[in-house]
Amino acid sequence: MKTLNIFLIAILILILACSTSQELTYRPVDSKELWNIRIEKGSVSGQFEVYINDEMVFEETPDMFNDRIDEKTTYKDYPVRLMVNKEKDFWGSEEYNLLLFINNELVTQMKY
Repeated sequence: MKTLNIFLIAILILILACSTSQELTYRPVDSKELWNIRIEKGSVSGQFEVYINDEMVFEETPDMFNDRIDEKTTYKDYPVRLMVNKEKDFWGSEEYNLLLFINNELVTQMKY
């Protein structure tokens, strides 16, 4: 029983440690409020989560056939768009290129 508990704890730590997160701040045009944006990608699930001021805006997994995400929503009456494309680098390694637009303005470009 003790061995099983240790194994389950190790698996849980591995799953939690296998996600990457990046944060940035953004101030929309004509606004005084600063937004805290956090983008997370789960290594096991491949799911991307976008939070603005700790409110989940996107929770998306790339399409199974073309490894892309192109989703739109609104946050505080501003249009928000998430675009993710899977690419291969020079050495053949796969990575995701993420673009986040708010009010049709590129806010960030990240690679995972």
